Amino acid sequence: MPFQYNSPPQAITPLTQGEIVSKILELPPVPSDIVTLTNDKMSPSVVRRSHPFVLVTTQDCDLSWDWNFRKTPEKTKKDQKDERKLLPHVQFCELFVHDEIRWNRGFNSTLWRRVQSNQDERYHVFPQAQIGNAEEVLPDLYIDFKRVFSLPTDYVYWLIDSGYSIRKAVVPDPYLRDVVQRLFSYLSRVAIPEDEDQPVPADK
Repeated sequence: MPFQYNSPPQAITPLTQGEIVSKILELPPVPSDIVTLTNDKMSPSVVRRSHPFVLVTTQDCDLSWDWNFRKTPEKTKKDQKDERKLLPHVQFCELFVHDEIRWNRGFNSTLWRRVQSNQDERYHVFPQAQIGNAEEVLPDLYIDFKRVFSLPTDYVYWLIDSGYSIRKAVVPDPYLRDVVQRLFSYLSRVAIPEDEDQPVPADK
């Protein structure tokens, strides 16, 4: 069966792991302004960094608990311990179209074949596919597992509610399980010392 995305949830529902969102706007501060801050009232300049496509990688349970708590009327929030369910940030992976990966990064043909077949541990590709029963088709989308970032949760929902960001599609199982496992396997790497092959020094 060919790969196909599920249709996106409605905007009035919580985000889900595996959702593809378009036009996510990141506003990181300008580093040169940060070092000049002398008091809490000063505000650094920001840079506009727009991501055409991103993949939500935060777990569904955390997203659901956060959503339910945010939607609970203030007067019924009697137990402040429930605030533990709030999710400060939503984690994303950037998604790139073909030319952004293939040519901008200078892959040779051997490495590119590995990337296209999901044989390289750092990259994963979703092939061009239709979204549910809609006519819209998303192009080949490449993930670089090193390009992970997060944004404040309330800001992300504001982007969606304002119509700036759009919930485009959802990666279905078992493809979602595969990419999530690969992502967290990559992020859980443990550095190995360069001299690991050297013999262990004898006790003195």
